[in-house]
Amino acid sequence: MSVDLTPQIAKISLFEGLDPGQVLAALREVNTADYKAGDYICRRGEYEETCSIILGGAAAVLIPDTGGAKPKRIPVNPGEIFGEIAAMSGTPRTADVIAETDVKLLRISRDDIFNIIDRFRVVKERLDAIYLQRALSNHLSRVPIFASLSEEMIEKIRGAAILQTFRQNEAIFNEGDDVDAFYLIRYGFVKVSRRDARMGERVLAYLNEGSYFGEMALIEKGRRTASISALNRAEVIKIAKADFDHILEINEPLRAAFEMIIRKRRERNEQIDASGVMARKLSAMTEGGLIQSKALLLMDLTKCVQCDSCVKACAALHGGDSRLIRKGMKLNDYILLPTSCRNCSDPVCMSSCPTGAIKRNLQGEIYHEDYCIGCGSCARLCPHGNIAVVVLRADEHRRSGPWQHLFGPLGRFNRNKAAAKPSGEAFSLDELPRVRKRAVKCDLCKEYEFMGCVYNCPTGAARHVNPVEYFLDFKAIT
Repeated sequence: MSVDLTPQIAKISLFEGLDPGQVLAALREVNTADYKAGDYICRRGEYEETCSIILGGAAAVLIPDTGGAKPKRIPVNPGEIFGEIAAMSGTPRTADVIAETDVKLLRISRDDIFNIIDRFRVVKERLDAIYLQRALSNHLSRVPIFASLSEEMIEKIRGAAILQTFRQNEAIFNEGDDVDAFYLIRYGFVKVSRRDARMGERVLAYLNEGSYFGEMALIEKGRRTASISALNRAEVIKIAKADFDHILEINEPLRAAFEMIIRKRRERNEQIDASGVMARKLSAMTEGGLIQSKALLLMDLTKCVQCDSCVKACAALHGGDSRLIRKGMKLNDYILLPTSCRNCSDPVCMSSCPTGAIKRNLQGEIYHEDYCIGCGSCARLCPHGNIAVVVLRADEHRRSGPWQHLFGPLGRFNRNKAAAKPSGEAFSLDELPRVRKRAVKCDLCKEYEFMGCVYNCPTGAARHVNPVEYFLDFKAIT
């Protein structure tokens, strides 16, 4: 029996003044959850695609203390929201949240958060105010150049900050534009590029959460020397030119630190301009979506001896069917990115699943539940072509879909899962789930403590890497 949440919605400060019916209509998936006093609602370091609003009871956010003291407890009361920053940014939780009393929560998915703030401007403004008051100082403390700022200086930045959201491929500013502001990335990824007579566009770097840009033209009092655009949905903290100039005037060490960063950035950009290899690799990383990924499977072709141990190991761990395809993007002549899930930080494949069968676990890995109906929505949305829909045919044990020509030689359908029936004999209801479509992909062996292909590679050619760490040399200097 569904519960009418209209009265509770009307009491939530985030939605004050809005029609509760319209809010509920924007919440395409409404879920509630109950916790007992003392239960952990979420843990630091976990990935979760939802935020929560307390409908009843009270909770506390436990902010860790770097000095080893007890964590700071910040109360969260009825009508208040928590977890929205991690949900929108696709990053791990930065704190534990514990139920102080018995608690009832309204869970809001990442997609619904964006749907609500896009539909109701006042909700965006209220969430921005919550972030600036509650989280900006913690954000700044994680950015090395701002880590030693005084509380007074943080307050000045808070008073000057404006939050702006940019959609995928939207320009934040263009090369040659007049200088208007300094920017700090709250969440998302952006691309730094410059016009090039030969390449059309030369990618100089990528930037992600906690990085900043726009200071070079501000300090050197010139025009923009590069273009900045969002690689996925991104939100930035914008500080107008006059406010930024004032902050540097009263903080000479901060100005000196920025000037040193500018010198290093200029030297690095000159290296990229002189290296066509670096420029091509940067373009592949940004345009191919590698940087937004949570994990990548790489193969070093100089070490690969074509022994098929990786393929056989994958098949052994997945019911006889290998999900590893040794084809895909090449970063250069010897580094191959096989067709495998990249566990994107902004997983569009999850946005339209009608059954909610595609999920992300607490480590950030994306997987399909057994109740997947094989509708193909996730496969169509995956920008990298890493999801296939297979047809479980009990009579012919045959696959279909975009990878049909690849799966055949790699493994046979598991006959224990779909036994053949004599011609004309009907399937019982208990057997129907075995005769259906299903989405499949490399899941990085989430059920095991190791990746079969990597563990069984005798030469070390297969590697599992974090792309942000692996491509650290290509991140803009901050």
